[in-house]
Amino acid sequence: MVHYIWDDGKCTRDSNNTVVLKKCLYDEILNEIYYYYHIDEFILYGISQNPNKKGYVIVFNKSRYFENFCRDCGEKYTNAEYRWCKPCQIRYMKQNFINWTSKNEQIDKLIQKMQLNIEDYKDIIFEWIPYNQFTGIKDEDIFSLAKRKDGPLQCLYDEISNEIDYYFINKFTLYGISQNPDKKNYVMIFNQNQYLENFCKNCGEEYTNREYNWCKLCQKNFLKENFINRITGNEEIDNLILEMQFKINDHRDIIFEWIPYNQFYDIKKIGQGGFATVYSAKWKNGSLYWSKKEYIRDSNVTIALKCLSDSQNITKRFLNEVKAYSINKFINFDDSGEILKIYGISQNPDTKDYIIVLQHARDETKIYGVIPYVAPKVLRKRPYTQAADIYSFGMIMYFLATGKQPFSDCAHDELLVLDICRGIRPKINEPEAPKCYIDLMKKCWDSNPINRLNVTEVEELIKQFYVNNDQFNEAEEYRLNNNDGINENNQSNTHPQAIYTSRLLNSFTDDLPIYTDGSECLDCIVTNKSKDD
Repeated sequence: MVHYIWDDGKCTRDSNNTVVLKKCLYDEILNEIYYYYHIDEFILYGISQNPNKKGYVIVFNKSRYFENFCRDCGEKYTNAEYRWCKPCQIRYMKQNFINWTSKNEQIDKLIQKMQLNIEDYKDIIFEWIPYNQFTGIKDEDIFSLAKRKDGPLQCLYDEISNEIDYYFINKFTLYGISQNPDKKNYVMIFNQNQYLENFCKNCGEEYTNREYNWCKLCQKNFLKENFINRITGNEEIDNLILEMQFKINDHRDIIFEWIPYNQFYDIKKIGQGGFATVYSAKWKNGSLYWSKKEYIRDSNVTIALKCLSDSQNITKRFLNEVKAYSINKFINFDDSGEILKIYGISQNPDTKDYIIVLQHARDETKIYGVIPYVAPKVLRKRPYTQAADIYSFGMIMYFLATGKQPFSDCAHDELLVLDICRGIRPKINEPEAPKCYIDLMKKCWDSNPINRLNVTEVEELIKQFYVNNDQFNEAEEYRLNNNDGINENNQSNTHPQAIYTSRLLNSFTDDLPIYTDGSECLDCIVTNKSKDD
């Protein structure tokens, strides 16, 4: 084969080149030529015709052609960089079906199906692996380890197909399937490191929290097995402890427990009410927390002891009060919006009164932030809580809906702080946002933290927004039609003392009026003491 090249101002022939001839039907040839001619990966020399068969052929540069097309089938490589052809790979596996068998027709069909699902050169060929391929097998509870491509084997008894689908969907490296010739049970072959990063070594179930290797099932079993070491002898108390412990859902949750009174020292009275006296104290051993591999204790932690008056006998009121607290530190609030953690219960050996052991609320007197985004309770020097975050989220919703900052038309000073504590909120022109959006926003910035939604409730309502698509379309149409006027007003009406950078706010909050139950929330005196009953 010869073709022309440009050399010193004229075309000369470069002869005896090996080329590739691709057959084409007449109806297809023009489209083929046009396609290859405009692709840089190909060098196209020309067109010819077989004088015997009369078929047209396109003439390519051989080396460049086989960089892109399979030598066996002529189809374009599925992955040209690695010379991988999916049709040829599938054809090879089909031809190889006769060379192996599990001796179970359903298992064979399952393996064949998995092999034909291959999509990429990096995909592992799922296969039947004879059991004698494994060495050094060590039984470990419900799964085994064997030296075969570093793969652990998990014994499976039922629903193999569903199991395999689950692992592939969740992108586990799965090498194949085998069968124990003695026990006749099937085993799955995984990549060992990946498997043990995701599945509990004790029970074989997927970790509840992979990052911290925490298994909820094993944790509950551990608590159940070791409960004999923590019984008090009082059936109602023991049942209460077990019930609270079984509420655990996360590695960060507190392990509720019976705490001997001699664990407490440096006990100081900090408040008293009609039904209880509150003390601060140090806890020698401290609470349990999960540290990737095991539970360890945070010793000598400061806690609050709520000693219930005349509680020698267990009452329904006492049980309900304990249950009202949460072992999850993120979701429970009292009427001031403060998070309530409960560590357990104890008993004064002298008075026999029962004690609720709670987290000690530290005094946080410095307030930082942007006034319109800070919740009223925080302005009154209450701790930051999830309820306070929800309030701030409501203000963010306002900004997103209107395109302007909340309270941008007034000075950010003690007068605005008082207005916020009175329940004054930014005004919104109803057509600017969907009704469902405005309703959620107003629930988030409700003056009473108890009335605000929690994170889960906010998420659920946001998910339902798509049902109100018409409301969003109407709001967007209004926004587009009034966009120029809105932007001009936003720029011209911003008060020079409206400050939207975080700063210390105590100078605006120190003189807030004393809060009383009958007031309009002009609040609030700060107390460092835990609230009594």
